Amino acid sequence: MIFKNQKLKAAAVLFTAVVLIIILYTLNPTEYKYYPPCYFKEITGYLCPGCGGIRATHLLLRGQIIEAIKSNLLIVLFIPIISYYLISEIIFLLFNKKLPPFNPPLFVVIIFIVVIICYWIFRNINI
Repeated sequence: MIFKNQKLKAAAVLFTAVVLIIILYTLNPTEYKYYPPCYFKEITGYLCPGCGGIRATHLLLRGQIIEAIKSNLLIVLFIPIISYYLISEIIFLLFNKKLPPFNPPLFVVIIFIVVIICYWIFRNINI
């Protein structure tokens, strides 16, 4: 019965993703105040690596790629990884097969962490 629990999890993940996509597509984060604030920015006044991520996702869903990149480049770069995971869940639900998990080597993870930290620093420097 492991498959039943895994299928339930996959269905829940996909349902949540669809609901969030509909909300983000429909409700512009710059017009509606339903979205959670960034507490890091509220406390420090600085942008975190995720600041602008909701706006960027909304813009991507609307096909405004350049504006999405301006809102948050990292979120735009994360989309292929998130898409791979969601596609894997869809394939599992439909065909009982999973795509290979995304397990990058340690040096790639370290490079990615360094990129996030550099992005965090540089986006807060007013040049």
